[in-house]
Amino acid sequence: MTRPRTYSARHLSKMFNTIMESAWYTNNGRHVRQLELNLQGRLRVPYFVALSSGTAALEAAVSMLFTEGTVIAIPSFTFVAVASAVVRGGCKPLFVDIDLNTWTMSYDAFKEVKHKVGGVIVANTFGISPDRRFTKVNVPFVYDNAHGYGVHDGIFGDVDVYSFHATKAIGGAEGGGVACATSEQQVYLSRWRDFGHDGTGGTSCIGTNAKMSEFHAVLISGSMMNEGFELSSRYRLLDRYKGKLDGSVRFQVGQPRNCVFLVSNRDSLASELTVHGYDNRPYFYPIHKMHPYWTPAELPVTEYVSDRAIAVPLWGGMGNDVVDGVCEVVLGGNYG
Repeated sequence: MTRPRTYSARHLSKMFNTIMESAWYTNNGRHVRQLELNLQGRLRVPYFVALSSGTAALEAAVSMLFTEGTVIAIPSFTFVAVASAVVRGGCKPLFVDIDLNTWTMSYDAFKEVKHKVGGVIVANTFGISPDRRFTKVNVPFVYDNAHGYGVHDGIFGDVDVYSFHATKAIGGAEGGGVACATSEQQVYLSRWRDFGHDGTGGTSCIGTNAKMSEFHAVLISGSMMNEGFELSSRYRLLDRYKGKLDGSVRFQVGQPRNCVFLVSNRDSLASELTVHGYDNRPYFYPIHKMHPYWTPAELPVTEYVSDRAIAVPLWGGMGNDVVDGVCEVVLGGNYG
């Protein structure tokens, strides 16, 4: 439950006017190119290719690294875009359980199925990075870092995928991208987002239209300018939540970017928070129980966490009164 933060309305109006006057709204304009350079520097990666969404970035990574029919290990406790990218890429998801403390994919659970897979997509969960042993797997490895902008420097997987959706700590309206290590990867991704065009009039891959617009690049750049305030504010407010709710709910281990915790009577708490005017959401719903991805996989930790997880408000600049109000509701009932 977050809110985006970018440039002021006055500054945005000025920048949008310059885009309008240039009549260059999309097709790798100067704001997109500058954003890519800024992200390369901020994330300390060799290359960054901006795309229209984090989902497009996942699909681009799948297209580049995996052949059709590849079985790819993915978590079920993550956003459904991971599974849809795998399936739309002609591959097959194999759902893997999560760690009870970090809520990221369990490396021990992965080891039990690694002989069945030709690739892996591991997600950062609410700002918490996965087990570093995944960097040593001997199959292509995509790191879905949609929740983890700036958590670490450099590239964690073979490629790292980012989302700049409005719900993210650093976000515009829509947007995403891929951090990659080689010029060959950068060229492939740049062509993939533009229908596969290779600059000669022909195509070199089966691509799509996944270009980021100039307007979205400006919104994301504005969010980057507010990164320090946004993250420090979130961490302060999360500490306030933890201080008030310690012992009453179960928090994710580490320093996440979102406030999600576990309670036994989650649905009752959700209803009561809604009555009091506080946004909330059960998050994540397990993908392996969704149509059309349903599978009878036994994922006990995933199901335990997903049955109890609830996201409550947390954004930069949010008032202490919101934290205090949510905590009052939680502590006022028998939800633990």
